[in-house]
Amino acid sequence: MQGRPQNMVCVGIGQCGVQALNRVWYTLMKEHDLNFIGEMMQPAHQENTSILMHFQEHTTGKYTPRTLFIDSDDVPIEVLRTGKMKNFYGMHAFCSGGSSCANNYARGRYSAGRNILDDACDKYRTLLEDCDRVNSVLKINSFQGGTGTGLSNTLFEQAPIPKGVNSVSCDVVPSPFFSTATTNYYNVLFGLTESYIQFGTHFIFDNLSLYKKCILEDIEDINLTHINDILATCISGISCPMRFCGLNDGSNNLKKILTNLVPFPNLRMILSSATRFGSINYPVDYAIKSVELTCQVFKNHHRLCTPKLQDGTYLACNLQFRGQNEKSVLIKSIQRMYDLYEPKFTSWIPTPFRISTSWKPIVFSNDSVFKGTMNSCIMMSNNTIVSEILEIYGRNFEMLLEKRAFVHWYISQGMEEGEFAQCKESYDIISKSYHDVITGTGEFAINE
Repeated sequence: MQGRPQNMVCVGIGQCGVQALNRVWYTLMKEHDLNFIGEMMQPAHQENTSILMHFQEHTTGKYTPRTLFIDSDDVPIEVLRTGKMKNFYGMHAFCSGGSSCANNYARGRYSAGRNILDDACDKYRTLLEDCDRVNSVLKINSFQGGTGTGLSNTLFEQAPIPKGVNSVSCDVVPSPFFSTATTNYYNVLFGLTESYIQFGTHFIFDNLSLYKKCILEDIEDINLTHINDILATCISGISCPMRFCGLNDGSNNLKKILTNLVPFPNLRMILSSATRFGSINYPVDYAIKSVELTCQVFKNHHRLCTPKLQDGTYLACNLQFRGQNEKSVLIKSIQRMYDLYEPKFTSWIPTPFRISTSWKPIVFSNDSVFKGTMNSCIMMSNNTIVSEILEIYGRNFEMLLEKRAFVHWYISQGMEEGEFAQCKESYDIISKSYHDVITGTGEFAINE
């Protein structure tokens, strides 16, 4: 089995998912030295032995991504079909309709999304069948819109993740304190409760924190491409330790990383922090010491979620170091970080840290304002602060529903009013799981 690389299928749904996944492929293309038509620019060497994880090799020697872009609106898809990557993606990588879901979960699930559901399911199943040894399905979407919630949930309900396959959902959510649409909190709860059934792990990013990360890097005239480049670096990093093995070698597999991050079945919302990426205006042209990398990801202004992580309790952390690092130094840097910041960890997980490494530094496409660094660290953590996020979303949902605000838009698309109450009930179960950890009720307990 060692000769058959594990494959990861990546699906982007909705405008956010499509645009973010496109930048992920820019990153993966750069990491594996591919050009815009899928040809390897350098002779195959060590770093490209795992290229088949994300790419399918053809007899012509070209590589095409194992990917699918789905949107009920044709405009975001058409940009890719006619853009500079048009010869990079396969013929069946796109699925689109002619009508936007207009920030309405019900349109994605019951009306506009249904028009392309059969085509999306067929192309998704074909993508899985073309894999040698499918190991993971990774989905990118936003919980703010109708396609990324409604259509996404319906797709994976009709075509479930195969048993035994790792399932990861990378979700962009509205900041608890800032939202771009009035119906977002309906969409968030409907999207999350259904997706929680379908996917094993959720990596959560919020729009405001991604924007602030661009400010930290001194980016001018911030746009969605800049924000998506940050997302792409974090998301491509999920598989990086498996493609470019570091100090842990064989222990760098996704199943082990996820196993160490999720202590209980319902506690699977993962938050992230990242060190400096370096930009044109604010470059990092030197190797950062390991202790500084470790300390950076525990600082507030490096987090990719709005709530302050130190206000919660850490259950588990995966520190992913990229670039040249020595394992003994990394372990010492964690101890040094403990001494400086005294982060709160639960006492009933004696070894909450897991270290994964990759010798490949972070890279960005040539058109990016980010320039990369010689070494870096991304922290993936399970933290009880998630309960604060869930509480705010739930409260906003209830305030809207109490006045039945905007409910008629959902009912008009085929949704039954009783689904709102069912959604809130399912959501409360998820929220209660985090609350029980904090309060120490039931099987959960935190001993400070």
